[in-house]
Amino acid sequence: MNRQAKWVGTPLVAGILAAATSLSCVAASPDDVARLGKDLTPWGAEVAGNKDGSIPAWSGGQKALPAGFNPNGGGKRWVDPFAGEKPLFTITAENAAKYQDKLLGSTQELFRRYPKDFRMEVYPSHRTVWVPDWVNANTAKNAASAKILPNGYALGGAFGGIPFPFPKTGLEVWWNNEVRYKGTYHRNNVGTWTVDSAGRRSLNGAFISDLYFPNFDQEVGREKFLAGDGLYYKVYNDYTAPASRVGEVNLYWTWYDQSAHAGKGWIYTPGTRRVRTTPDLFYDTPCPGYNGGITMDDIQMTYGPQDRFDWKLVGKQEKLIPYNNYTQQFATTSAHILTPNFPNPEDMRWELHRVWVIEGTPKAGVHHIYSKKVVYIDEDYGSSEMETYDKAGKIFRAGWSTMVELYDIGVPYSFGNFFFDFSTGMYWLGSHPGDASVKGLEFPKDDSWRKSRLPMLTPEYLQANGIR
Repeated sequence: MNRQAKWVGTPLVAGILAAATSLSCVAASPDDVARLGKDLTPWGAEVAGNKDGSIPAWSGGQKALPAGFNPNGGGKRWVDPFAGEKPLFTITAENAAKYQDKLLGSTQELFRRYPKDFRMEVYPSHRTVWVPDWVNANTAKNAASAKILPNGYALGGAFGGIPFPFPKTGLEVWWNNEVRYKGTYHRNNVGTWTVDSAGRRSLNGAFISDLYFPNFDQEVGREKFLAGDGLYYKVYNDYTAPASRVGEVNLYWTWYDQSAHAGKGWIYTPGTRRVRTTPDLFYDTPCPGYNGGITMDDIQMTYGPQDRFDWKLVGKQEKLIPYNNYTQQFATTSAHILTPNFPNPEDMRWELHRVWVIEGTPKAGVHHIYSKKVVYIDEDYGSSEMETYDKAGKIFRAGWSTMVELYDIGVPYSFGNFFFDFSTGMYWLGSHPGDASVKGLEFPKDDSWRKSRLPMLTPEYLQANGIR
């Protein structure tokens, strides 16, 4: 029998903050910075749990290595430290009203559309996030140096940590999520799947993805990075399936200030036998990686230049979000996960966490297919979710990231994504390393990747190494 949650009807953690869209020009005070690692986590979250204990206090994160951990196991090395836990209770359409203030807009919509089948298995909450000490040290430095640039939307003065551990605007929270710690470099062998409105699933693409974050590269260093142009992200994707895309390779670079350095992309296709620059893949341009089912600025919930959006900081709330999804990420096949209409409820672990809520609306005179976008960002920067609304104010699309803490290296990993298009009834699973057909996730143990893989992240490499 499922137990009812003791936190039904509890109020917001910190209430609703006033709207704030002004520039952030005031550095954190020494007294504020001194709170980091004390009553606040090193990145600025509340250390204390909530009043009824349903959200625990942060106690350093998940650093213990569980039984079965295999450091040489590739993506399979991160076994589930909570594998023996059972759900506390189940939410169905019949009792969802009791938990409405804890539900995302997307889960409320799924209960409305599929009242007989959709359910949420709610587990004990665990604040597993931790990051290396050098990242925390940079967060403290960023508190005094990070700023929104005079153009009103770009980031400056940040390296190697959360830019704004004491966020005062929605845009600051947006940037905190965008440049959260993901490691310096990793390789992911992934499959991305589509489920259509009839419940049929198809492989959209399988590819080897190399990701590099110069803003978290200790060899580059804080001084050199801040003196540079703010290039903070490089990703190289090499397609291995389906057959129509084998040999296709693309590369993307992204900067802090895209008014000064517009994001660049290059693509090699065997059919043309040449490297071409990609069109402007930003804003509400349909994302080709998801069959156009999301916009480019939906990627990872936050992506690309934000000069066309105003972001309001709504406040901090308690929400049920996908969290600590180890089994789903690493040990469950896409065939089991991808049931019609929504992911298999057996595979989803939901936990109660405090989240920052930010609300974006297009600036006056700017076109965007959304009238509003709401993003929920875990206060520990381990997970983020979103929902978007059409011009009539109806929920349009939504996204979930499935978070796991890579406990041996201190990386909160949330690249596994689900996206929903409620206008078509389709949904997508992205960046899933759990299939046996792919090798999973690789974070290197030494710096050998600098010689073997860093040169790959250039258009010259694409030109010289394309399959002809």
